[in-house]
This record gives sequence, structure tokens and C-alpha cells, in this order.
Amino acid sequence: YSPWLNKIERLWQSLHETVTRNHGCQYMWQLLEKVKTFLNSCLYRNSRE
Repeated sequence: YSPWLNKIERLWQSLHETVTRNHGCQYMWQLLEKVKTFLNSCLYRNSRE
């Protein structure tokens, strides 16, 4: 198994480093909004390639 070659593993790692690690959100809905924003930005970024 080679997680560094798997695109979804890199996405999850980036999500964790950018959003979920030490997020500081008081409520779950706030964290979910941050995750949603992150994933939408990834979709937009990949659609331009």
C-alpha cells in the first residue's frame, strides 16, 4: 500500500493539516462548514486543470 500515490489520501492529509487539526471550532456545524469550504475549493481548483 502506497498512501503517497493515492490522491484521496493526499486530499485527506491536506484537509487534516489545513482544517481539522487544532481547528478551534466551538460547534460541529462550524467545523463542517470549514470542511465544506475546503472541499469546494479543491473541486474548483481541480476543475481548472
